[in-house]
Amino acid sequence: MIDEGETATDAVARIAAEGSLPEISGGTLIAIDVDVFHRSDLNWVAGSNSSFMLTGANNAFVIRPRQSDDSCDVFRLEQAGWDYRAIRVAEDVDLAMAQALAEDEARRTGLDAMTLRAQAWRQDPVTDGQMKKLWAIGVRSRNVRSGITTKGAAADLIATVMADQAIAAHDLIVVPERLGVAA
Repeated sequence: MIDEGETATDAVARIAAEGSLPEISGGTLIAIDVDVFHRSDLNWVAGSNSSFMLTGANNAFVIRPRQSDDSCDVFRLEQAGWDYRAIRVAEDVDLAMAQALAEDEARRTGLDAMTLRAQAWRQDPVTDGQMKKLWAIGVRSRNVRSGITTKGAAADLIATVMADQAIAAHDLIVVPERLGVAA
């Protein structure tokens, strides 16, 4: 049973920790984690604040779960000079809808080598330019930097840090009709 003020995800975690799954219609409720993002052929990256990010040369999207419930907001990131500008394109949608909106828009605007997960270049050694960019955007921890050995890992971290900075800067424009979602 879900306690007042508790999300479904929190309830499942609590019940699993207690080791007591409730009986439902003569059966047992079983909850399993399903990682829908790894089922996709697109390169979804886990970001900070439980967010997920899809990047590409043509487009980038961030799905950020809300703290108050199980819903999410979806942001499209636009290049703004050397940075990103975050545009909120959907609010208060469930995770599956958020992923579908972002992937549909990414496919509509064109997939590229950054967007697709299975790309050989992602395993190439990190470049000096990528390491300089990481430093420039504030990734200065020796431990973090030494763990970045491939172009793919560097590209994902650069995009994630820049997206977090854009959203944190509150440079948001609400444009719900862009992806066909009513506010």
